[in-house]
Amino acid sequence: MDGVVIVLFTVAVALADVLIGGKAFHVVYLLLLMGEIGLDLVFGLIVWQILGAIFALSVPTYLKTALMFATGYGMYALSAFLREFHLGSITLYIASEPLLVGLIGGVMMANFTPYKTEFRKAIEDAAPVVFIVFFPLVGLSLELNVLAQVWGIALILLVVRLVGIYLGCFLGSTLAGDAVRQKALLGMTFITQAGVSIGLAKEVGVEFSAWGNEFATLAIAVVVLNQFIGPPLLKWAIRMAGESHTRAETPAFDGVRDVIIFGVDDQSLALARQLAAHHWQVKLADLEPHRLDPIDEPHIDLHHLKNLTIEAFRALEVGKAEAMVAMFDDDTNYAICEIAYEHFGTAHLVVRLYDRSQIARFRELSVSIIDPGTALVNLLDHVVRSPSAASLILGEEEGRDVIDIIVGNHDLEGVALRDLGLPPDIVILSIRRQHQPIVVHGYTRLVFGDEVTVVGTSESLEDVQWRFEPYPDALFMGPEYL
Repeated sequence: MDGVVIVLFTVAVALADVLIGGKAFHVVYLLLLMGEIGLDLVFGLIVWQILGAIFALSVPTYLKTALMFATGYGMYALSAFLREFHLGSITLYIASEPLLVGLIGGVMMANFTPYKTEFRKAIEDAAPVVFIVFFPLVGLSLELNVLAQVWGIALILLVVRLVGIYLGCFLGSTLAGDAVRQKALLGMTFITQAGVSIGLAKEVGVEFSAWGNEFATLAIAVVVLNQFIGPPLLKWAIRMAGESHTRAETPAFDGVRDVIIFGVDDQSLALARQLAAHHWQVKLADLEPHRLDPIDEPHIDLHHLKNLTIEAFRALEVGKAEAMVAMFDDDTNYAICEIAYEHFGTAHLVVRLYDRSQIARFRELSVSIIDPGTALVNLLDHVVRSPSAASLILGEEEGRDVIDIIVGNHDLEGVALRDLGLPPDIVILSIRRQHQPIVVHGYTRLVFGDEVTVVGTSESLEDVQWRFEPYPDALFMGPEYL
């Protein structure tokens, strides 16, 4: 889209130069214009070759960045030279467009060289330096007295641009056969503008010295207004399209530890039994009813899911679950985690993974991943390097355990860990607050809803759990405790 804009800008400036200069329009001007655009294409390909040679050098990155800057400056120096080039007594006014040259060179570097990653990183690292110079210079050149006089025109241009973008996107979406919802929202995502638009506005200021600065001030005023309304509209459109993929608000802990395990096999059934033995309320769900029929476990609730929909999850009371474990194939597991993450805010999502190439998309949903291919190796590694910690996790230490406790007692709000008066055999390992780990020390103060990882003896853990989570629910701790 930037390429189209720059080409149209080049055409408009060339035609404006002819018309404002009072010259009669002739078709030869169009031929010259096409020649200039063709020349820019050639220059862009040359810039591509120069940049490719620079990034092929075995020199430090900062030197490559400096040479890249020199190449960019050279495009503008060449453009200025061509505008004043003399062939004998004849001035050949060749209006080369540096932005178009740079765009072509950058596109070729990013798509037709092996240096895409390094080239992009060099640009990103150098961008702050460019912005620090570019934007203050633009700001200093603004004629605010002009803006005070033409703010009404700026608003009109703003509205015209908004309507034009919206109608253009709507028409394009209609021709592409997009859904009605997408057609209605797409135009709101292209409002924001900054660098290219400001650069083009400044070029007008240079090209037409008599009135160019006033025009640039007006154009930049429209850009600034778009900066105010563009990002909020983009954010709103993404959310309305259902593509924000943000975590829903995690429900408050109700005092009962609930877990839902999706998928029935020997491992999931064994996990369900072990969690039930630790006083968790366990639900075992599957898409195939015949897998549930043979199970006879009084402490495990069995549920048949006809499909993976938000309504089916609500019927399963997913909103009450502190944890969900998905043990289907990777695609089904991802669908489960996506619904739980975006619509129910489930605190802990666990997946048994089969294809390691899928790790990245699961981690975007803050999923804890168990890879059968590496889990045993990692466990053995911890047994070798940290045998005491591994034995706790494996449940091999008699009378000792490690658990997570949610702070549900308002009386503990703001209390420092050193002032809790915990039993001497209790150690607080970590605290997670709003899904983020925090550094723990004696002066760390608790916040309602914190998730505290505690290690200690079974008796002391029960005492601490009741102090942190004072819920009078007999099912929570089990009848043997009461």
